[in-house]
Amino acid sequence: MATLPEDLKPYIIALSVRAILYGVYFATLIHCLRWLILDGDRWWKLRKHIDQRLLIITVIIFSFLTTSLGIAFRITIDLLRGDKNSARLTILKIYVENNVILTTNAVLIYRCWVIFAKTHRSVIISLPLVLWLTGLACSVFIVYNYTMFLYAHPDVYLIFSRLVPSSRLCWLMFYLCDIAINIYTTCGIIYRISRIPAPYGSKKNCSRQLCTTSKILAKFGSLYTTTSILSLVSLILDLEPTFDLMRFMLDAINFTMPGITFNLIQIGVHKERAGSGGKERHAITPSFTSTFDQTPINQY
Repeated sequence: MATLPEDLKPYIIALSVRAILYGVYFATLIHCLRWLILDGDRWWKLRKHIDQRLLIITVIIFSFLTTSLGIAFRITIDLLRGDKNSARLTILKIYVENNVILTTNAVLIYRCWVIFAKTHRSVIISLPLVLWLTGLACSVFIVYNYTMFLYAHPDVYLIFSRLVPSSRLCWLMFYLCDIAINIYTTCGIIYRISRIPAPYGSKKNCSRQLCTTSKILAKFGSLYTTTSILSLVSLILDLEPTFDLMRFMLDAINFTMPGITFNLIQIGVHKERAGSGGKERHAITPSFTSTFDQTPINQY
């Protein structure tokens, strides 16, 4: 068995961080599914109308993150055995993890499309859509460059971004597009919420609920954006092995955070809806109900 090089040990250390964060993600997933499938505070009763789109997206993200963790463990086993198959698995892991980010960003763009239904939504989502397509192209080029590098250097254990200079610009653009989409869409959704008029007699209750929803989106959206910015910084600093541990750990955080924040937003929004869904909800006039059902509280 080949001796494990010293510069591969940070990857194994970062795996523990990834496993812990996956545990956090799985806990939020259980609560998220509980609010998506079960009716309010009644744990034994299914919802009459389950949002199948959100449920499908939740399952897709779960599949991606679980696959990524499984690949990461397999890479670790191959590294300990001195098996160079770990390099090929690294490319597959990057492909899966980038798909997680692209999926969550696509959901944000779709939500903007929904809530800006009557306010030139084609113009509003044009910028994030271009950024998303740019991120998709960058992800494809990253996988291509890594594959070409592996073909030229079949003896490597892992592929680092600094080993493939042609991929660094793609990574930079990918992170920048991710950050820009999150900031743009989150701010757009919060702005749209703040512009929703409340009918006479229900202004106080509706304003409180909309304000709470805005805080949920801002809090968890900023959490994910912060981790993306840190990963971008680590990419810029990743010029020598000294920064490998920081790079791998931030990547583990950044690629798990989309699933965690997605679940936390669903939990927070559904809890707020359940908390105000009793007498206060019935006090809302019928004319507002149709508007309410189209707000980000239901559509996010």
